[in-house]
Amino acid sequence: MTISGCRRNTRRSFHLLGARPGVAEEVRDWISRNCPETEVAGCHHVYFTPDQEEEVIRNIAESGADVLLASMGVPVPTSPPVLIPCAILHCP
Repeated sequence: MTISGCRRNTRRSFHLLGARPGVAEEVRDWISRNCPETEVAGCHHVYFTPDQEEEVIRNIAESGADVLLASMGVPVPTSPPVLIPCAILHCP
């Protein structure tokens, strides 16, 4: 199922987390142009420091997104790795 189809069928919003600075915003903009019915509640890159971890997690939680789409390289581009607690939701 596509993000757009998932959104139509289940009314879920998405938060995008991944890649280098600017990429998640480009994806958000693409979704906005090509799937205007899909809500992207927020986005952030994964190049944040351990000191910024709590703020990133808080921003994700406060975005109100139903689904966190995370794309992290291997290894995660921070040292030590940052772990993002999240619930995985299935869109039927």
